[in-house]
Amino acid sequence: MIVQLFKNLGERLWNENDLSDITWAMCETIPEFKKEFLTFFFDDLIIDENHPLELIREHHSSNSNSRVDFYFKINDEQKYFIECKIYDRNNFKNYDEDFPYNGKGLITNYNISSKEHTNWVKKEWKKFEERLEELLID
Repeated sequence: MIVQLFKNLGERLWNENDLSDITWAMCETIPEFKKEFLTFFFDDLIIDENHPLELIREHHSSNSNSRVDFYFKINDEQKYFIECKIYDRNNFKNYDEDFPYNGKGLITNYNISSKEHTNWVKKEWKKFEERLEELLID
């Protein structure tokens, strides 16, 4: 059902902000979804009641106008972000400078070259959809 929901949303919502808003809402509503989304990028995360996690949509940098789509931290120590891009291949070097966090994730609807954003975890929405399908089958 969740996989079909994403397929249907993908057919209607082509805007990065729309997709990020829906993803944020699902993360805030369904704890299992939040865990799968975040560990899709950072598989070593420990997400449980002993490791409180704060997820913020559209987090702004204090030293620039940059903002990331998803910012989260665990126990005020581990800080991460995930940026969502749809057909946007602009260089986002400023994110590296503005957000010196433990982990940087990028999710797109296109294939990302291994030469681009080498210190980021790079994923595609299609692979996340496949992961959800596998989880539902198991």
